[in-house]
Amino acid sequence: MLLLESHSSPVNQANGKALSRKASADILIHHLRWSPFPRLGKANIKMSYKYSKKLVGCAQNLRKSMTDEEKHLWYDFLKQLPLTVNRQKNIGCYIVDFYIATKKIVIELDGVQHGTSENALKDVTRDAYLQKMGITVLRYRNTDIHQKFDDVCRDILIHLNLI
Repeated sequence: MLLLESHSSPVNQANGKALSRKASADILIHHLRWSPFPRLGKANIKMSYKYSKKLVGCAQNLRKSMTDEEKHLWYDFLKQLPLTVNRQKNIGCYIVDFYIATKKIVIELDGVQHGTSENALKDVTRDAYLQKMGITVLRYRNTDIHQKFDDVCRDILIHLNLI
């Protein structure tokens, strides 16, 4: 199979027919893992938001002590994307796990602590705040990172319009 220019759909080299969306995603995920895209550089769009300066030190500490699931998603997928992805980004009074400013997308990984009703309510409030700012929030459970990693990656690529 051959992956044509980034604006083209992957084509089966044997018969020249376009591949299905799932097959295209599989090829792109494989490509991201083993042969990273060249970085596209900084975007011309500046997406800065007000944030709490009190959270800067906390965000720095969170970047240094990422969970195993965050490390897996970061090192094995997000870091390879042709877009700038920020880890533990301050937005308003919140720190988000991953933020892609050019697409206005936040990626959040939820551990077992998010299953409580109190934390679920906090997540809803936080998501509403971010959505009010025009930011799309993608949430994945830690178990999805372990058991359905390719599906998570495929879903992120779809939301980023990369497949």
